[in-house]
Amino acid sequence: MLVYHPALDPYHASFRMLRLLAASPYSVERDRLRLLDFYLLFPHLLRKIHLPSSLTQRRNRLAQPENQYRYSGQPQLVFRTITPVHDAALSLLASSEWARAEDDGFRLNASKVPQSLLALLQTKNSAQADLVGFLVGDLHTVSLRGHEGLKQRSGLMEYRYDAV
Repeated sequence: MLVYHPALDPYHASFRMLRLLAASPYSVERDRLRLLDFYLLFPHLLRKIHLPSSLTQRRNRLAQPENQYRYSGQPQLVFRTITPVHDAALSLLASSEWARAEDDGFRLNASKVPQSLLALLQTKNSAQADLVGFLVGDLHTVSLRGHEGLKQRSGLMEYRYDAV
């Protein structure tokens, strides 16, 4: 039996990452982009992140998102399983020049993205404006690395050996 899941599709991951980059005015670090993509895919798991109280209140005000994709298993295992998918998606975005790899992360290269795709990104982001705004805006204020960084707070990535 063959089962499709968007978490394992590098093209779907590329589209989700483009959505995040299109919504972000900042360059987004590779690991942060991977984390944000995971929560865009599984927004119901945002409740498991240990956030500062100011962000916890904002997160709690988000509409309770439906789990639109079947999800089973431990978040850490699922996150590790999709690491090669994230790597393939980022390679695809860089090779198509739709995203520029910069010293501190990735940035949308809007001049290379077809207008029809930019319009679709905007439409999808508008439909989930609160969620996307929280991911690229509010979570951007949380450091990625070290103790109390987003890696540690999410419990999805190793943080103890980060250079801080």
